Amino acid sequence: MSNTTIHADSATTDGLRPSVDSTRASINPNDLAELCEQQIGRRDTRVAIERPVEVIGVGLDGTLDESLRTSGCSREISEGGILVELTGGQFYNSQPLLLGIHLATDGVSYAGVLVKRIQLLANHAVRLGMEFGGPAAEVLTTGMLMPHFDRELMAFVMPHSSRIYDSWVDAGVVEKTILDRVLVCHRCGALPTVRNACRQCKSGRLTTDRLIHHFACAYVGFVTDFEQAPGELTCPKCRMPKLVVGSDFEYLTGQHRCRSCGWRDSEAELCGHCLRCGNRFELSQAREQELYRYDVHQLDPLAVTTDMA
Repeated sequence: MSNTTIHADSATTDGLRPSVDSTRASINPNDLAELCEQQIGRRDTRVAIERPVEVIGVGLDGTLDESLRTSGCSREISEGGILVELTGGQFYNSQPLLLGIHLATDGVSYAGVLVKRIQLLANHAVRLGMEFGGPAAEVLTTGMLMPHFDRELMAFVMPHSSRIYDSWVDAGVVEKTILDRVLVCHRCGALPTVRNACRQCKSGRLTTDRLIHHFACAYVGFVTDFEQAPGELTCPKCRMPKLVVGSDFEYLTGQHRCRSCGWRDSEAELCGHCLRCGNRFELSQAREQELYRYDVHQLDPLAVTTDMA
């Protein structure tokens, strides 16, 4: 590990105190504005840090572009930005990049950056002054990216599209781990409720007929057929009165009956009812959605500058 040096810049510079009579007319306003901007941007405590780094191109939507992947070494870091020297590459002001820095204890940590200053060096090397932010920083909202349930969409969603995360996985930046699998509506991808339903109209308004099996004559019929006197059960076949459950008869479960369409059958069917679009479908038609977690170590510039101070 190289020695750590802290540079605390003053808010004022001697170079900006020329004599009014001798130099005021010779200062270019554009140069003065640029110099002031540099001084304002360098007020943060800067820490010298030499660590292997790499940068990867980033699209405006956060997708990584590995065609621009260059390695190099860091030189300074502050809470607001970082200075690196790279072996090559073509860069432009405000260009969004993903920076990976190899820290001794945490492995590779990543941060979204925007190019602010470019200096060409010998042997096609380039020095970049970058501030933290940009599209990659928006993707790196947390060190562990997980799906969440959206109450309006009634579905599990990620902050960004799977295409963006897949590009980060392909670049070796994040690790993809499956969390769960859920059944969703095959039309819109929202979660359904699941119930025993009518095979014909998919309604959940089912009722089951209750039957009585009379042991003595083996007659089986609806309970209403046995209720021929108030409070008493009489077999409609053999006319035996005052039947006692357990000794004279047993209750049986009859067919399912749909109160919506009148359908009857001995078996119901598991059906889904989508909570977003209202689609009713056989559960076998549901689409299986895989839920993934994406792990990445995000760079904390404040922690790095504090530890190395």
